[in-house]
Amino acid sequence: MKGITTFFIIFVSNLSLGGVPAEYQENFESLQANLMVPDQCIEEAFDQDLAVCIKAKPVCDGSSCLKGYVSQTLYVIVEKELYPTVDDTMEQFLSFDNWVDGCSSDCDNSVIKMNSSQTISMDRSDESITFAEQYMDFEALVKDGVINLGWHRMVTYTRYWGIQPLEGQLRTVFFAVDGDLNAPPEYQPSEGMKYQIGMANVADYNEDYWLVTYTHDIRITKDIMPNIGAKILNKVLFNIMGAVFDWDFAVFDRSSIVYVEDEKQ
Repeated sequence: MKGITTFFIIFVSNLSLGGVPAEYQENFESLQANLMVPDQCIEEAFDQDLAVCIKAKPVCDGSSCLKGYVSQTLYVIVEKELYPTVDDTMEQFLSFDNWVDGCSSDCDNSVIKMNSSQTISMDRSDESITFAEQYMDFEALVKDGVINLGWHRMVTYTRYWGIQPLEGQLRTVFFAVDGDLNAPPEYQPSEGMKYQIGMANVADYNEDYWLVTYTHDIRITKDIMPNIGAKILNKVLFNIMGAVFDWDFAVFDRSSIVYVEDEKQ
């Protein structure tokens, strides 16, 4: 394994480890099915000496898929030698202030530009983070083949809640972006993202590795075809997670990520 790790994103709450806020309960329940790792995912990733695979699918209502709306899951194997405890692993993911430096040195600037990432607040209970808030400003290039719609800017306020770990998980963090609905005035207006609902989990994979699962439903404001949106957001998420966990991109072939095919909902 080549010193690879993973994780990503943002959240908030003044609770000890508890449940998901009631207004997000339905979304949370729909996300839990994504914790089952596809058969071809981790095994194939190990075969390629990687440690990451991604699946993404459009979100559809009957035969019609919603533009700019994607359900996406990232599975990552994290070396315990680099992050000895489960809290070290989650802490690395939630170190929002380090995202800009990590992305400026490691991200593919033809895919993403990270302008700002700030920790607004962070609450703890013992060693676990119970609530956090993040402000982020970044741009993604909306390009696929001959289609080039230019750079799409996203400015978001994200809340994270440390909740009781799901079955089989050691840590679970739930997060949500809902425009300016809950954002403090100084972090408004938001831009480019209608909403994002997701969670990050850390499980014990084996004696050498953690398994990090990051899953979310996201809808951006640009009306692009869902299949194109999935491809673009895969590249964005891969780059952000690589920067967060300090992957050695010099030896990591970005083009050889395992993309798991998934049927439409």
